[in-house]
Amino acid sequence: MALYQPPGTKNWTVEFEMKGTRYRKATGTADKIKAKAIEVRMRQEAKDDAEAKRLGITRSTLGSLGDMWLAASKEHHRDAGNNASRLRKLFGEELQRDPETPKAWKLVEGARAGLPRDLPVHELTQGMLMTLKGKRKTEGNTQSTINREISLLQSLFKFAAAHNIVLPNPAIQWSVKMNKTASLRTTEKVGKTRYLTTAEEAKLLAYLATDAAARPRQRAPQDSHDLVMLLLDLGCRFTEATTLQWDAVDLDAGTVKLWRSKTQNWSTLTLSARSLEMMRERRKITAPRIHVWPAFTGKRWADEDIGRGEGADGIQAAIDAVGLNDDAGRLGRVTPHTMRHSYASRLVGAGVSLFTVQNLLGHTTPTVTQRYAHLAPSAAGIEAAAVLNALHAVPANRPAM
Repeated sequence: MALYQPPGTKNWTVEFEMKGTRYRKATGTADKIKAKAIEVRMRQEAKDDAEAKRLGITRSTLGSLGDMWLAASKEHHRDAGNNASRLRKLFGEELQRDPETPKAWKLVEGARAGLPRDLPVHELTQGMLMTLKGKRKTEGNTQSTINREISLLQSLFKFAAAHNIVLPNPAIQWSVKMNKTASLRTTEKVGKTRYLTTAEEAKLLAYLATDAAARPRQRAPQDSHDLVMLLLDLGCRFTEATTLQWDAVDLDAGTVKLWRSKTQNWSTLTLSARSLEMMRERRKITAPRIHVWPAFTGKRWADEDIGRGEGADGIQAAIDAVGLNDDAGRLGRVTPHTMRHSYASRLVGAGVSLFTVQNLLGHTTPTVTQRYAHLAPSAAGIEAAAVLNALHAVPANRPAM
């Protein structure tokens, strides 16, 4: 039996057996010619599957691939929780508060645009991804956010290739240099690199310290103050700080080991005097917890010993409250990430080499660090000025005019 019409329907169904495996699929059409074309395609896919099986190659859906990748990432990435969030977005899912149980969360499917979990990996097309990109723009996502989602897909495909999973043919073109409008990954607009002056930093820390003193029974105000200080003094990414555990902190040596999520390695940084004192106080109030910044349940730390993660609303509210964004259109907007820029700009301005700053920030390439190059004192410029000054100097045997 190959093509037949089941009782009660005019649409054709394909059914056949190949090498001990039975294949059956409703074609969804009453046109026998179209149904025959579907049968031919199915037989070819069955033949390809048999050959792929012989070679150890398999097919997978996007959802299964994502689950496999996420399980593997938990063994190698400390930010696996963030990876889970990125996958939910890719598949159009979202965690929302359960109205029936306010403290609980539930997974809502179809909450936004996304790719189908049950779509076979090899059936994903360039057009599908371009459509998703367009919907992300409509949702208000920035180009950098869209590029990160494209990077996630590239990671999934590399993982699939390593596990002999069939990929799309023709292959997905992630970047089309000669046609930007047809490219999934496009050049990001470089905005203003905002950093705090020492006066702005003092203003923000003073506000946070006052807020913490006014609300001593709540954990969040003191946590925000301490976290901002560490961000300013280490220049680390927000999640690198909020996932920090005490076993990576050496209070005797005054050092912190940070896991760099982008470069997948460790960096050991030295604490400033004020941050070392702050961390010693935090150790007293957080003991015996393993996380430097515990997660919250309401206004207090959660009973479960887990890290804070990405919550930055309180810090952003303080930034806005002290007026650091009053002229954001001209100066650039201040966010918690601005503390990282501030750290880098001060080091470069003081003469620390861009190579050293690149290592301290955990940048994967020197290109990213170049945004601070204009702040570096130019040794060549100083040398050139010295030469000109010597040429312009009045000779000792020549009277002044």
